[in-house]
Parts: sequence; C-alpha cells; structure tokens
Amino acid sequence: MNVFSFCLQDDSENQNVAFVNAVTGDYLFCKSGLPIASGKGVLVVRGCVFQIDDSNGNRRVRIQGDAQAGTGFGAGTAYIQKLGGGFVIQITDRRMGDDSCICAPSP
Repeated sequence: MNVFSFCLQDDSENQNVAFVNAVTGDYLFCKSGLPIASGKGVLVVRGCVFQIDDSNGNRRVRIQGDAQAGTGFGAGTAYIQKLGGGFVIQITDRRMGDDSCICAPSP
C-alpha cells in the first residue's frame, strides 16, 4: 500500500487525477475515477517546486507543479503520453487547495 502526499485533479474533468508521493516519487493516475497507471519516477524537488519523470515501456509520465503557486493553494500538471503517439491523459490543476481526489480501488 502506498501513501500519497497530495493529488492533482483536472479542472475540467474532476474524475481524472494523479496521486503523488513527494518523498518517493510514486504516482497513481486515475481516469474517469478508475486506476489506469502507476509507477515510480525520478523525483526532483526545489523548494515548493516538484517534478516527477518516468519512462516505462511505451509511455512517458511527467508530473510537475508548485505547491504554493502564488496563492498558497498550489498548482500543477500531469500527463501520460504514448511514445510515438498521443496523450493517454492530461491533467491541469490550477488550484490544488480545493481538490477532492477520488479513485476506485483496483479489482
């Protein structure tokens, strides 16, 4: 079981979320409220700014943001991209302070 530090919830589709462990670089993406990908990326933290990158098989993952982002509420983006193809999921969260991330457990 993984404990996540925070999540990013897409501004236009609230069931698309990315959970992040800000200590280990572990992540979990959920699309339409269901888990679609998880892993452990390379974590870089500079003050309140964070970034996780991971390449796994035919996909590339990037999660980045600023835990304060001007207002103290934080903001970030996350995506999974198929190598040589389009995006599987893209998340833009302009205000992390009002997130209510939910993801159904894996079967």
